[in-house]
Amino acid sequence: MYILVLTFRGVVPSIYSITFTTCLSIISLRVALSALKSLNRGWKNLVKLHQIPCDRCAFFTGEFNLKCPVHPCKAFNEQAIDCVDYEPSLIARSRV
Repeated sequence: MYILVLTFRGVVPSIYSITFTTCLSIISLRVALSALKSLNRGWKNLVKLHQIPCDRCAFFTGEFNLKCPVHPCKAFNEQAIDCVDYEPSLIARSRV
């Protein structure tokens, strides 16, 4: 009986540390995967928004109130990615 108690006392702390380490590893892995998933989603959104051609269009006015006289509601939106009235500008504008 006395030998079992000594062995049990030695086993319990190691079981607690293994459980704690396992739980901490699982939580850390979940946080890391969530962060990577969020970064991936943000990167895809950024690539999609860089396909908007409004700043390179000939109809782009550069004004705050009316950016596009042809499609004012679609200017600089995701709807403008496949704009049928897009014409490349001959004037090179700086991208700011």
